[in-house]
Amino acid sequence: MFDPIKIQRNLMNNKILKRLVPKHSLEEVQDYWQNQNIGDKNAFTDYLNNFEGSEIFVSVVKKYLPNNNDARVLEIGSNVGRNLNAMLKNGYMNLSGIEINSNAVEAMKTHYPELAKKVRIYNTTVEEKIREFADNEFDLVFTVAVLMNIHSESEWIFSEMVRIAKKFIIIFEDETGNATKNFPRDYKKIFENLGMKQIQYIDSLPHWRPIYKTRIFKKSSSPE
Repeated sequence: MFDPIKIQRNLMNNKILKRLVPKHSLEEVQDYWQNQNIGDKNAFTDYLNNFEGSEIFVSVVKKYLPNNNDARVLEIGSNVGRNLNAMLKNGYMNLSGIEINSNAVEAMKTHYPELAKKVRIYNTTVEEKIREFADNEFDLVFTVAVLMNIHSESEWIFSEMVRIAKKFIIIFEDETGNATKNFPRDYKKIFENLGMKQIQYIDSLPHWRPIYKTRIFKKSSSPE
């Protein structure tokens, strides 16, 4: 029997449980991702597959950013480089990435040797690197399942993303996951409050799990 009071109570309990999930510290989250190796859960080897998903993601990017030598692109959390390799294959030549895990960076040289020769990879934390970039240094800053793992103490990173993005920010994230290393957020609200305008929302993409949502933001000061 339909019981609206019981349903409302269950919803409230779920919200309480989400708030009660114990979170890892900033140091614990960074240490987890920094030390992933072959055989570990979420190791770089887990990100060598799903080429189709990366191609689908790049097809979204191409609708907004011309694929030429002049387009400057930064991926935050580039891992072994599968997404950047898809960008390279689609004509994007000016590529950079930030990746915390040195094992993933080394593996790129084996699995994507052409990319490894052309891309600039900063093997450090986002927190340590992002403030070093100049204002509007990149035409596009993008993430694929990375912001969901940014600790709540490091949310200042979002304003830095806006600062260094000249035209677009494209994020592909789980917005509701609430595990010990996941931090659910309203990214539309966050980035629009920082001066970006959401110009497209995609609820799900082929070859990806439906929990991941795509949001395309344009900088308000960027020319049409």
